[in-house]
Amino acid sequence: HYTLFQDYMQKRHPEDFRGFRYLAADLQSDLETHSHMLEVRNKSGKLLAVTIFDAMDDAIACISTFYDLEESKKRSLGKFAILKLVESLKRDDPDPLHIYLGAWVRNSTKLDYKKNFHNLEMFN
Repeated sequence: HYTLFQDYMQKRHPEDFRGFRYLAADLQSDLETHSHMLEVRNKSGKLLAVTIFDAMDDAIACISTFYDLEESKKRSLGKFAILKLVESLKRDDPDPLHIYLGAWVRNSTKLDYKKNFHNLEMFN
């Protein structure tokens, strides 16, 4: 997980990499926190994407999703990983939970994907 995370952060978010040191430390220690990981792998078992999330009684809070940037040129692995999380939650519990994807920042192209998930709550 750490190698994929490090590659993703250095290439996609180089300006934010230092701010995510706490998550990098957790990944190196196999997430000794209350967080969970959902992995997306291809048929041969190669790790393509990871969504890290916290589970609460009535909600899921996504902490981070990172993925193989080369593989993502063929398909949208970030969105796919989130959809796999939703699918697995529905399979485990038919009563839908709230899923918090994190803040959406207007005019941030890196966060625009969040607008495509409904029911988005927006605050002014």
